[in-house]
Amino acid sequence: AAPMNGGMRAVILAVVGLVFVGLAPVAGGGSPAGAAPTRVHLIQGVPDASVDVAVGGRTAIGDLGVRGTYDLSALGSRLPAVTVTRAGTDEVLLAAGDVQLPAGENVTVVLHLKLDGSVGLASFANDVSALAAGESRLIVRHLAAAPPVDVLSAGKAVFENLANGGEVKADLPPGTVSASL
Repeated sequence: AAPMNGGMRAVILAVVGLVFVGLAPVAGGGSPAGAAPTRVHLIQGVPDASVDVAVGGRTAIGDLGVRGTYDLSALGSRLPAVTVTRAGTDEVLLAAGDVQLPAGENVTVVLHLKLDGSVGLASFANDVSALAAGESRLIVRHLAAAPPVDVLSAGKAVFENLANGGEVKADLPPGTVSASL
């Protein structure tokens, strides 16, 4: 994971093929005067697809492959007329319309498969609050086209019945966490 805010560390486990993402501050804009900038991180979690993402009718991201990430911070907290198509085609995978994100927040937006197999867009406010000295934060997000799961560590359930689109987190001592579903 990447260092954050004076050494704080965080790891996100998004269950879209077990993708680990470290969060780091990025430059952004588009927030009201005096407010902290909105930070928007996009993760492409649709298996077997490269996508083009249009915002306001203009291509903002082209040919983003699975597990690809993109910083949308420069677009601010309002993303008008978001459309996701299969890269290089007119095949619409998702027409999300206007997406409003909380201004001044650090947000992760994930393209993923919902339980029914359709493409969804999930948005999560990233917890970047201070940690106690010597702790790390583990965040697990279930974004696979799968029913609820239990997250195991050392063979023992640490998070149970996590539904598609759900999130759980824990502040833990630093170290290696061995996880399975």
